[in-house]
Amino acid sequence: MARRGEINYTIIFSAAFLLVIIAAIWGYLTLLDQMEEPPPAEETYELSEEFYGGPDPVAEDLLSYSREALSLIEINVLLDDAFELHTNEEDITADGRTEVVVIERHPFHPTPARSLRENEYTRTIKGMIIYRKGEERLKPVFILTPGAMRNERGDMLIEQIRADHGYAMHSYTNDDEEMYPDPVKIFNVVLLDERGQPASDDITIYWDPASGLYRATNTFGAPGTFSD
Repeated sequence: MARRGEINYTIIFSAAFLLVIIAAIWGYLTLLDQMEEPPPAEETYELSEEFYGGPDPVAEDLLSYSREALSLIEINVLLDDAFELHTNEEDITADGRTEVVVIERHPFHPTPARSLRENEYTRTIKGMIIYRKGEERLKPVFILTPGAMRNERGDMLIEQIRADHGYAMHSYTNDDEEMYPDPVKIFNVVLLDERGQPASDDITIYWDPASGLYRATNTFGAPGTFSD
């Protein structure tokens, strides 16, 4: 018969061995989980094929035209007919960095409905991208497609139905010092139906200086607009 001391040592050794096995399994599962965890969305997010139908040739063309110091009018003559350079290398966010805004024309509604035009929605678009200008590349910081509005992280900015018939849009400079220390460019869009009539509330696309990201809302200027 084993003595009580021997039994205690056996129990302690077995318990310690079991804890080592559990720790090893936990460490392995943690490492496996980290290996399978996808990288941040900002690194993996690609321009929607819904917008371009493939790689991003427009950004490559714009960089090439930028190196040639072409004007906005000259670039639009050379740019693919489906696209239009709306803003060329301007600091539209008043954050010290320049942006480029490209819109994709909508082929089915060349002009918005009269009621929209009367409210300054003077063009109809299928999509829009706001790029941040760098020395070697254009980085998308806002992407509007028929299916979603996203910021540079790939976050969807507002719940919406699909805009298969495009958007009506107008942009303006906001110089309200209570909202922004310096003027910024604001974009308003509204979804369209098959007749070119508004199918949604007005949606304001704006730069949020607190987060350094684009946001979208249908209550722009309301209390808490700049908060999460």
